[in-house]
Amino acid sequence: MITEEYLKDNFLTAYFVDNERKNIEIQTTTEDKKSVFTTIIPFKEENPQYQALNKFMTLDQLHESTHEKTKTEHELYKEQALKFAKDAGLTVETDKNLSLIHIWRCRRRG
Repeated sequence: MITEEYLKDNFLTAYFVDNERKNIEIQTTTEDKKSVFTTIIPFKEENPQYQALNKFMTLDQLHESTHEKTKTEHELYKEQALKFAKDAGLTVETDKNLSLIHIWRCRRRG
């Protein structure tokens, strides 16, 4: 159970986990600080767990955290996709930039 007292010593971050912004994932450390624990709570202003979270992170900060997490995940996904494409020989390197032109051309021919 997420409480203000628990979050005071263990809170790490929180963000929405769905596009509808109905659920929040809260990351905290375990009490011994050796592990990270996640808890998903519904976003309802009357929810006591949300009220406890709100003492440490405003709604605006929660939206910003969600945006930053999504942006970071998107960049990591693009990097990984380019790495796979390069490893598979599906890219063309020009002026130190990778291009997926080769994939596009192969799909148009196929």
